Amino acid sequence: MQKNIFLLACLVFNMIVTQTGYAGVSPQPAKCPSASAIAAFGIEEVLDSLCQGSWGGIVRANQYDTSDTWTFFINKDAICGIPAKDASEAREKILASLSSLKYFSGPEHVSESMTEDAWMCAYTNAQDYIAIAVTPPMKTNRFIKR
Repeated sequence: MQKNIFLLACLVFNMIVTQTGYAGVSPQPAKCPSASAIAAFGIEEVLDSLCQGSWGGIVRANQYDTSDTWTFFINKDAICGIPAKDASEAREKILASLSSLKYFSGPEHVSESMTEDAWMCAYTNAQDYIAIAVTPPMKTNRFIKR
């Protein structure tokens, strides 16, 4: 099961990469953000996902409790976001899920091409949402915000 969670997190990351870019190659971070630091900050935005009536949460850039800057993203799975009637309900569900957030793996090096490198940390929670932190921070200006 743990391998499946990491593979699903990688799939989510790769789907996000197709809509974003990176600042360049970065050295391996010393550690991943702690789950407690991510939970304490919460999320900045609720975004449309690929499936109608579903949403994802994002923090575009935060150091949390590390010396690196990270983008944090949480979604239901690799394709669809968290089902909710509107962004407000989605925000409530996402924030509630952060209370059970637990570190899973990382930092793991991931590469979309020879020039776009990043480091990813994966997290789990009681709701089985996919949660990842990525450094360098992602240029997420192509995400749709409601």
